[in-house]
Amino acid sequence: MADNWLIPTRFPALKPREAHIWLIAIKDFILRLDEFQSILSANERKQAQRFLFIQHQERFIVVHGILRQLLANYLSTASKKINFIYDNYGKPKVENIRFNISHSQDLALFAFTKYSDVGVDIEFVKKDFDGDNIAHRFFSEYEIQSLSKLPSAKRSSAFFNCWTRKEAFIKAIGKGLSFPLNKFDVDISHSQKSLLLNVRSNEYKVSDWKLIDLDPHQNYAAALAVSNRITKICRFNYK
Repeated sequence: MADNWLIPTRFPALKPREAHIWLIAIKDFILRLDEFQSILSANERKQAQRFLFIQHQERFIVVHGILRQLLANYLSTASKKINFIYDNYGKPKVENIRFNISHSQDLALFAFTKYSDVGVDIEFVKKDFDGDNIAHRFFSEYEIQSLSKLPSAKRSSAFFNCWTRKEAFIKAIGKGLSFPLNKFDVDISHSQKSLLLNVRSNEYKVSDWKLIDLDPHQNYAAALAVSNRITKICRFNYK
């Protein structure tokens, strides 16, 4: 995993203008499945059982167990007492904190702020992945054109960079796919100052948002979208 993710000696306090991002390697926690399962709600345990493959069940249990532990630390309460409510778009929420999670293969990310909307996404980068069909279905015309201009050797990583940036923004605004992915443009590379270039909606302004890459591991793409009110982004490893 990336070296610039700190392992804190004590649990950090979350300040109003900060975003805290936590990174885990799921395999490091598999031996603690019973511990995590014991703090999940009955509904979460049912959700885990719906997965066909054991490894997917285990990932769900680890990720949601650690989410509860992190929230419990921030809110000074017991992990079992965390009560999730769901908005009209199915996004889980907890009083007095904002959060978002994402996982892919063996890595998971957890993002937290006090008051600001936040979205995070991580994807394992498949080498030589042909994302043209997906891009034409979901990306904006600007993004499709930008991808097509890249040499074929760079297209796979650029596709996943674009995808995670778009997913992070969609998750931050909390509208799900009711807000089409082609209604906004993100930078495919790092050629622009801001990774969020344009939003074709009166509801959202580019200047209100930060969209950044997180670089958790050389084989993964990841991005964070957060309100521009956030002035400090802290990255931590959870052990």
